[in-house]
Amino acid sequence: MLTGQETVRRYFDLITKKDADGILDLFTDDEPVVYEPFSNEKEGLRGKEAIESFLKIVLMANAGLKRDIRFEDGSDDETTALVTFERGTTLRGRFTFNFVKEAGEGKKGDGHVRRIKSLRIKFL
Repeated sequence: MLTGQETVRRYFDLITKKDADGILDLFTDDEPVVYEPFSNEKEGLRGKEAIESFLKIVLMANAGLKRDIRFEDGSDDETTALVTFERGTTLRGRFTFNFVKEAGEGKKGDGHVRRIKSLRIKFL
């Protein structure tokens, strides 16, 4: 099973590759939610369909961005990444990923995978 940090790195690698389906596969099927500062959704974007629409915008906005990822302390259930984006100007964000373990093809063959249950994005 990927660690929390490996899952977060995979999330951002898939953004670079513009692979929305791959990113959606990182999320649990059981009501995932993304809290992000750009929509009017106070309860977050709930479900893969709402997250998919958001990801399409993310993929366009991230084209050509340089990114530096640094991790705060994390656990099996939560990992926080401080991400610096750069393209002419610099923008920093805190991305807090909450995970659940689900049955599936784990990296180490243990029969489990780590999926994103929620993602909270806050720009600093």
